[in-house]
Amino acid sequence: MSHQSKNRGIQARREAQLPSRTWSPIDKVDDVDNVCFRIDREIECVHRRENVRDGLKEFGRRALEVAVFEAARARHEQDEVIKASAQWPRLEAICEKLCPLLDDMFRALGPIDRDGQSVPVTKAAELEYSLVQVIIHGATAAATPMGVNQAIEIGSKYAEALWSTRSALSHLTVAAAAKRDRVASERTNTGQRDKREFVRVFVEFWASVTGERPPTGEDSEFLRLLRAAWEDAGQAASWEQGSDIVYESFQSPLREIVKSMGDDEVTKLRDRLPSWR
Repeated sequence: MSHQSKNRGIQARREAQLPSRTWSPIDKVDDVDNVCFRIDREIECVHRRENVRDGLKEFGRRALEVAVFEAARARHEQDEVIKASAQWPRLEAICEKLCPLLDDMFRALGPIDRDGQSVPVTKAAELEYSLVQVIIHGATAAATPMGVNQAIEIGSKYAEALWSTRSALSHLTVAAAAKRDRVASERTNTGQRDKREFVRVFVEFWASVTGERPPTGEDSEFLRLLRAAWEDAGQAASWEQGSDIVYESFQSPLREIVKSMGDDEVTKLRDRLPSWR
């Protein structure tokens, strides 16, 4: 096995067990000449290319600020998806238990046919008669007699409430199941959203200043800039694992984003700058 293949294997295992990253906002720096970021040196290299914009240092630092913000937002959303993955199955299970209980109540309160069997209730009005009887007998047993009109008014409200509750539970059962499936799908396909958003901002930065899609090679000028920005954001760009040095991999999100960029989008970024600029 080649060293490169071995390194990719180590990286894949590392990706599967990375701890949750934390993202702290990058403070705006007014005195840009006296404060150094790792990206400054890489931006100087970009500045030597032909036909690039002026003011790249400030532009690059703005990209770093936005990249950290977008990564933090994406991490929060990803964490919420993980939390929701337990919430929706629980709601679905509760609704599935309550619906049969209400159905049993409706059968108990339904009209009786000539054979003495309960007839299934099909509308709220069919609950009213039985509820009114229950209310009247309950009031009498409690020595608090109630008039028929009052009992009918209360019975009507109860019947409507119970019928609406049964309808709501039926709807929630279906909705919770659908949400559960969607959340499960999102959790399976989340990948590392914070990394993707971080990379996306710098892809836009690169296209804006060069008028080109960034190269995706492992040792490209863009990857060096991206790794420097990653470290400026407080993240580890490399670490030791045994006798190996393992590097943070940006290949998957980078290739996905670059592949999705059309020529019109590159031209727009070059001519009008990113919306966050």
